[in-house]
Amino acid sequence: MREFYQLAAMLRTALMLIMHLSCCIYFYIGIRCIQQRRPVWMRAAAVFFAAVCAAMQRLIVQEGGEGPARYSFPSFPLIIAPSLLVILAAILLWDIRRWKKNHITSASVKESFDALPEGICFYWEGGLPKLVNARMQELSAAIAGGSLRDAESFTRLIRSGELPSGVSRIPREDGVLIRLADGRSFSFRHAVRKLEKLDIHELIAVDVTEEYRIYETLEEKREKAGEYNRRLKELNRSITVMSMEKEMLQTKIRIHDEFGRALLMAKKYLLSPSAADRQEMLRLWKRTTMLIGGEEPEAWQMHLAPGAAGSVPEGAAAPDREDETGRSREDFSGRLHRRAGVLGVGLTLTGPLPVSEEAERILQDAVDTHVTNTVRHAGGSRIEVRLAREGGCIRAEMTNDGDPPAGEIREAGGLKNLRSEIERAGGSMSVSASPRFLLEFILPDPAGGK
Repeated sequence: MREFYQLAAMLRTALMLIMHLSCCIYFYIGIRCIQQRRPVWMRAAAVFFAAVCAAMQRLIVQEGGEGPARYSFPSFPLIIAPSLLVILAAILLWDIRRWKKNHITSASVKESFDALPEGICFYWEGGLPKLVNARMQELSAAIAGGSLRDAESFTRLIRSGELPSGVSRIPREDGVLIRLADGRSFSFRHAVRKLEKLDIHELIAVDVTEEYRIYETLEEKREKAGEYNRRLKELNRSITVMSMEKEMLQTKIRIHDEFGRALLMAKKYLLSPSAADRQEMLRLWKRTTMLIGGEEPEAWQMHLAPGAAGSVPEGAAAPDREDETGRSREDFSGRLHRRAGVLGVGLTLTGPLPVSEEAERILQDAVDTHVTNTVRHAGGSRIEVRLAREGGCIRAEMTNDGDPPAGEIREAGGLKNLRSEIERAGGSMSVSASPRFLLEFILPDPAGGK
């Protein structure tokens, strides 16, 4: 059997390095066994094998040297022993690793705290940290410009201190919200706990970047909703004013038309009593008096209205029955002829009639105004009304057989009110005087366009 000193120098060097490494590993195993509070025999074994490795390393150095202190050792034990020590070290390392996975230690607790997305710091009175995880250290570097050594000063900085450029503070009821320069937001909360009958301070930082983004979006939408609400209130006030103006305009038109008709009928009666219907004239004046007084006729007074049920002269068209909505639907064409005939004016009506109630009402006001102006200003006795449908609108042209206007037509009274009513309904109106008087207007009638 070859002696150890007869081995190659490279092999002896390798064995020496292996023993040195094994000695370090056994020292590490001993320290871990103490930290993990392993049995005493494991701690003693780790220390013993570390000493053995150190002794063998020394022996190998002496055997491989060139000095006179050389012992005669066979090579086989000095090769097998290091191998066994390495295998034993690997087994102990595996056992330490397995034990670490199955047991909770202070190191594992620290690793778990460092893995949390929240920042955590526990510190004693005076600012000395007890436990600080990685996220809180990161926040300290971003806010205070360094690692967290004085937690009490860091807490004061968060609450009311001067923050660096790009970092902003938003006070809240449950703490402080800090927005970093990179756009992330953290909510800091401070509390005092008890640990072994001593006060320990707790500082928690929660990442609320997404929640704060949603909060900002909701605040922006709330401001927009407030603006929309303000505009809707203004629009509602405008609609109320416009509705009042519309009602006043319709009342003015009705008073103007009814009063003009009453005056014309009275003039006709005074000039030729036999040519006018005295009872119809009295009913018209009573109706006009009620309108001027701001009163609407009640059901028992409806017979006072000209053209109402019970006041239709003999030979006039009778009203239709009520339709499916319960609303009395008198024949519109017959009503127009009858109202014109009260003032002794003939009516020629051609074309499709309007369908919607608003278009029907405005057309009747236009016919009444044209009849009154024909008698008062043109001295005519017949008017012509031509209707035509254009999509969702109805077009009307009105002329008469009276004298044409002597000069430019100045809209006042009935024509002025009629224009306002048509334009409020979304239509348009024009008046011309040559070669004879012509009143034209276009009026929305969407129900008729279906």
